[in-house]
Amino acid sequence: MTNLPFEDWLASLSDRAPSKGAARGVVTVMTHQPEYASYASASEIARIANISVGGVTRGAQRLGYPGWPALREEFRARYLSSLSRSEIAAQHAQGSSHSGVEESLDADQRALALTASRDQRAVLSSAVAEFAQAHTRLAIGGGSFGCVAQILSMNASLGGYPTSSPGEGASVVNAVARLGPSDFVVALGFWRVYESTISAVTTARGRGARVLVITDHHGSALAQVANHVVTASAEGGAFFPSMTSAVAVVNAFCSELGRVDVSYTRTAVAEAEAEWTRAGLLRHPARS
Repeated sequence: MTNLPFEDWLASLSDRAPSKGAARGVVTVMTHQPEYASYASASEIARIANISVGGVTRGAQRLGYPGWPALREEFRARYLSSLSRSEIAAQHAQGSSHSGVEESLDADQRALALTASRDQRAVLSSAVAEFAQAHTRLAIGGGSFGCVAQILSMNASLGGYPTSSPGEGASVVNAVARLGPSDFVVALGFWRVYESTISAVTTARGRGARVLVITDHHGSALAQVANHVVTASAEGGAFFPSMTSAVAVVNAFCSELGRVDVSYTRTAVAEAEAEWTRAGLLRHPARS
């Protein structure tokens, strides 16, 4: 069920819901008003479905989720992935009286708050411990999220854990072809995940490497082939996804990595800074 297209996924929820009752009411609202339901609170769903707020919670649980917020999160991510970029832009612009600047900043704040509200510390700590012990480390992502993978690569390498970010195409294919059980891959993919990223992660797992996926929901195609999954909201205020939460998760990952062996990382950073100074890469503040 996890990799189904949006409409088929909704149909599968409908198949699992009884013909009557709270779960049926919840699914009916999701099916007939997907845009509204993807934002709605439990009380708003309850009003439309003519059930109690507790009924919305029980309905979501009947469908296999802890409650309405968890179901709505996956529903929203899947709904967005079914839209084109122009449709997403039109949806955000509809009825908005804010400027593009305000819309974008507000969207980033919402996405970051939603991501921070999830307790994913145990998953990140476990992944970081394996990453630190790996022989070869890769950070991969398609499109804009390839830039976020590069941030992870640079910061992890600076902290003493050399990490490559091979990009896309032949580079990433060649990189994963050399992986083995002692290696680790961090992959990022949101909304309409790039096939190249899915293929790379699938190959990496097939060769025995461990994989951490950073994505927008646990039903993502990437999440299905991962050892560790961390979710982050990527909904922006326009036609493109927000990088804010993904970068925040990467920052948290690298921060935790720096605590695996504090003295080792401090030495690595000091040595790198000494080389920057020798090479004259950065202007000294006194000379600015």
